[in-house]
Amino acid sequence: MSGLFGIIESAKKAIHSSRVGMEVTSHNVSNVNTPGYTRQRVELSSTDVLTSKRGMANAGVKVIGIKQIRDEFVESEIRRVSNLMGTYSVEREILGRIESLINEPSDVGLGQLIQNFFNAFDDLAKNPEDRALRVTVVQTGKALSQRFNDIFQSLLGIKKDVLSELEAKIKSVNEIVSEIAKLNVSEIRLLYAGAETNPCLKMVNETVKNTLIEFKNNLKTLKKIAEEKQKAIVEFDYDRIEDAVKQEEGIVAEIEKFFGADFEKKKLFDLLKNEPELCRLRDEIESEASEVKKLNSENRYLLSHSISFVKGLIEVFQEAGKINKRV
Repeated sequence: MSGLFGIIESAKKAIHSSRVGMEVTSHNVSNVNTPGYTRQRVELSSTDVLTSKRGMANAGVKVIGIKQIRDEFVESEIRRVSNLMGTYSVEREILGRIESLINEPSDVGLGQLIQNFFNAFDDLAKNPEDRALRVTVVQTGKALSQRFNDIFQSLLGIKKDVLSELEAKIKSVNEIVSEIAKLNVSEIRLLYAGAETNPCLKMVNETVKNTLIEFKNNLKTLKKIAEEKQKAIVEFDYDRIEDAVKQEEGIVAEIEKFFGADFEKKKLFDLLKNEPELCRLRDEIESEASEVKKLNSENRYLLSHSISFVKGLIEVFQEAGKINKRV
């Protein structure tokens, strides 16, 4: 395609490429205040060189695609800091509730009750025949055991609230994972059809960034107050999320039917090749879940020692009661 017609064709391609660039620029300006919008740019490339008897001739420029301008390093740093901020905010809220519950240091707190209990025993050891001191030991023991019981019941209430919130978050994540699966199907269809996939990428990125990070923070909070029953809850709901992100037969069948190809069985996260940060978030969530399981075993050890301590207090109260009856 040389000569006059070749020059006209090259000019037409240049005008077309410039028009596409102006449209993308206009689109960027229009969405300058749109939350979550990522600036786009036109990717240009020279057309294939034409060869003829007279030699080689250039055929102008062509548009090869419209790409989002993304800095993965900056995004990863923002998400890392957001993870820390979310984690510390939730921890501050939960620990603040526990701090108000323990109420230390205080004249009527747990520490003071324990001190009074052992002081009463010291006084009784110096004068074991004093009936009033025996009554004091019994009363201080009852006050201490009541305080232990109140703290325990309050901690169970905090645990119940956190688990209820976690269940709600898990339900929300499952719904959003299903939405991401649909977006992936749409993205793959657009990709193979040669259409623009930036809208789908934007929706996937924003959805995952706002939900998986929040789920990860709630899982870290659960780890901080892990107890016996948490193991079953985490395992059950975490399996639900694994099931949600695993390759679904319906989605793969639909893709294979559409493209007529046998796709490799992959998890949903592996389909998001444009957002590798999701794989890192998935690994961190799996790591947090394993730490929860580890803390469960440690808490069982501490719980057994706490039970032994309480049994020892009960035996002391019983002995004090027997002494009181004999007197």
